[in-house]
Amino acid sequence: MSIGILTIYSSLIPAVCGLVVVRKLNAPYRAFFIFCIVTVFTEFWSLVLAATRTNNLFIIQAHSLMDFIIYTYLFSEFYKWEPFINKIQYLGIILFCFFSICYSMTGDNIMRFYSIPISILCIWLCFWSGLTIYKLLEQDNFGLFRSDSLIITGVFIYFSVNFFIFSFYDYSKYVRKLPIELYSFHGLVNIFTNIIFGAAFLCLKKSIR
Repeated sequence: MSIGILTIYSSLIPAVCGLVVVRKLNAPYRAFFIFCIVTVFTEFWSLVLAATRTNNLFIIQAHSLMDFIIYTYLFSEFYKWEPFINKIQYLGIILFCFFSICYSMTGDNIMRFYSIPISILCIWLCFWSGLTIYKLLEQDNFGLFRSDSLIITGVFIYFSVNFFIFSFYDYSKYVRKLPIELYSFHGLVNIFTNIIFGAAFLCLKKSIR
């Protein structure tokens, strides 16, 4: 079984783990659980399109919008920011959605693996995940194996690595003897992140007993 297929099936991990505590989920975790369910459908949809030899890269562009919205929302919920900071976060969502949609409607940009909006997405989420985890570290009750900490850590790892992958992807074909294809490496990081997200739900189960 290829890494690409394993990546798609790994999207089931957080979705299934979320089902374990679905009745106890509060607002931010409930939104994240719904996002995980939607991700399962988009991943398998991309698999179906790939099987029919149809370009499925537009799904990545659409999913980047969901990533930007849901993770920015989670960062605004996991830490009590000043109202001014919250306004910046939600203004960022509006501006990103507008730019991403306009970009996707230009030429064949929606059919490319790499795009400017995805690079912006990676930078934005790396910044806010890093800042949020820093703020949580200052709290007396901070724990690395806490649900919010795991989700934020997973986001930081995933999008930090993806910033390099998406930025370098168009040039990788000129580099010979890479130890692993960049798309395959993206899949491995995706699997690892899904395991972290699944663990986040399981940690939440312990905290509600």
